Amino acid sequence: MDEVNGDGHAELFDDGTIEITFAYHNGEEAILKAKRDTSSTDGVIGVSPEPN
Repeated sequence: MDEVNGDGHAELFDDGTIEITFAYHNGEEAILKAKRDTSSTDGVIGVSPEPN
């Protein structure tokens, strides 16, 4: 793992989904989306990477 620098932001949508964007100084970007699993009572949040 190489150390990287950059910034990012998160947005919470009305349906309970959160989208987190990481923007790295080398121009690359990663987007993660998560939505609470409503069929579970343990509060686990499922996360899947957004395809580029």
